[in-house]
Amino acid sequence: MRKKQGILVVLFIVALLIAGCSAEKIARPGDNSNLSENRQNVQQNPPNEGQVNPAPGNGAAAKDVPGSNRDKKENRHNPDTQSSTESPDGTPEIKKGDTPSGNTSEGTAADKTTSREETVPTGQPEDKTGSSERNWELSNRGTPVEHNSTGVRYRNGHASNMQVLAFYTNREKYLPGSYPTLMRHADKIDWVAPFWFRLDPEKKNGHIELFRFQGETDFGPKEAKKVIKEAQAKGVKVLALIHNLLYGSTAKSKQLAHEMVATKQGRTNFLHDLQELLEEYGFDGINMDVEYFPLEDRDKFSSLMKEIYTTLKPKGYTITISVPAKTGDDRSNSWSAPFDYGALGKYADLVLLMTYDEHGYVSGPGPIASIEWDRAVLNYATTKIPAKKILLGIPAYGFDWTAGGRYPKYLSYQLAMEIARQQQKAVQWDNTAKVPYFTYWDEYNRRHEVWFENASSLSHKLELVAQYGIAGIGIWRIGMEDPQFWSVIKYYFEK
Repeated sequence: MRKKQGILVVLFIVALLIAGCSAEKIARPGDNSNLSENRQNVQQNPPNEGQVNPAPGNGAAAKDVPGSNRDKKENRHNPDTQSSTESPDGTPEIKKGDTPSGNTSEGTAADKTTSREETVPTGQPEDKTGSSERNWELSNRGTPVEHNSTGVRYRNGHASNMQVLAFYTNREKYLPGSYPTLMRHADKIDWVAPFWFRLDPEKKNGHIELFRFQGETDFGPKEAKKVIKEAQAKGVKVLALIHNLLYGSTAKSKQLAHEMVATKQGRTNFLHDLQELLEEYGFDGINMDVEYFPLEDRDKFSSLMKEIYTTLKPKGYTITISVPAKTGDDRSNSWSAPFDYGALGKYADLVLLMTYDEHGYVSGPGPIASIEWDRAVLNYATTKIPAKKILLGIPAYGFDWTAGGRYPKYLSYQLAMEIARQQQKAVQWDNTAKVPYFTYWDEYNRRHEVWFENASSLSHKLELVAQYGIAGIGIWRIGMEDPQFWSVIKYYFEK
């Protein structure tokens, strides 16, 4: 009798254990799928700097999306240009932890990628950091390989001399500035490019002005020089980034870009102002981020870059340029066609491929940068530009699209996680695109899709950097990233 009672007790305990496990279990796509769950829990259970998430498993190749960066990045630089979410009665609604922005076209990314599942959490996701991260760090990363084309040497999957360029902005309304991240992770950053200078809309004809965000009154030359000196004291070289954005219309951007290259006077003014600010502020080089050229200025822009290079390189300055990502030289693409990869690559030390905004302000929802899109861009770029000069653009941000809305919300990683927690939604993993995402319905019964980047998606992109033997990465922008980005960078780049 006692024996039977004992068996019944054991069976009862086993049943309870099984029921408890079932209640907590949440299905996730891909191998090592607890990673997206860890991302959602990061603010409540902050990870240690040394912890790194594994790269989720393999999936089918994603279809290449032609016309890269087709949505440009005008609004991504300026939260003020985004419209607030509106309730059905038209009243702007901005909730705590939400961001003032708008919404975009109806439709979902489910039509574009397939290797993923929807899951509905029964509560807060559990934190599974620890053993999985150890497995990621200790997994076999390969034997030493010499990439003859670049001289880059890999040890245990690491790239020993790859470079990190960090784009930097001051605080943007609800988004944090880049300064704290720069100071905290300077040991992992080679170059920083502050978003401080642009073509002057008043003087025009190639002149340059100090740029301030709307309402920014506490920033000027003194503050800029302080940041430059502090960065250089930590061993980070500083680039003068010159752009032509945030004038209120792309027509103005196009006009100023054209004036800069179209006449000898415009080119002379630009080069004169550029040399003056390099000397005044003590920059180590430049990053040309001038966009929206008309196609007829393609060769003129290449000629200007040649003039910049031959003038400044002998003086010890480093010349870098940011170019739209593209998978071929499609002359009908007004966004990317004016950039001649082959010609520009000759007159730059580093070429940053802007491999972000694969899906952006007018495209509808989807990955900010899927792995196969990145691969397609690199396949083309490496035929035109020496691999040792190429930096792969890394997005550190995300977007929240609302079905039927106008524009998506521009999100930092932390804001994306806050929305996921508020909505009690588990972060999913798209195993084709190798990026995280989640969906939710708001109180007005509107469907949202949130796509962003985290440490796991970064690890897949850094595998491409290693595979192609390119110079490194450029992050747009620091201060918005998953905090574990830096652990992944340290692992791969031996920083």
